[in-house]
Amino acid sequence: MRAIVDAYMMREFSSKKATVSQRVKALNDAVDSARAEGVLFYINAYEEAASWDFPSQKSSLESRGIATGSFVKMLFPLSENRDLEEKLGSFVESVRRVHRDA
Repeated sequence: MRAIVDAYMMREFSSKKATVSQRVKALNDAVDSARAEGVLFYINAYEEAASWDFPSQKSSLESRGIATGSFVKMLFPLSENRDLEEKLGSFVESVRRVHRDA
């Protein structure tokens, strides 16, 4: 049981276990592994720790030509966020358009 808990608890670079630069590198590695063309940042309301990394992660991704979108101060449940589906669709379409035109 301990090994299972450790595997799940230690696999994520949380603000309690890693520096901002380590979390930026972890995101870059995940983006490279997935060959992602865009990354959405979704930060819930009152989740300040997640917002600490956002500027550095966004800057790093954009310097590499990876599109970013951000949704901050999001409410729970998802249905409480006005026009979320349309905004997500617009982001996806903008990423498609960039890669289609390239």
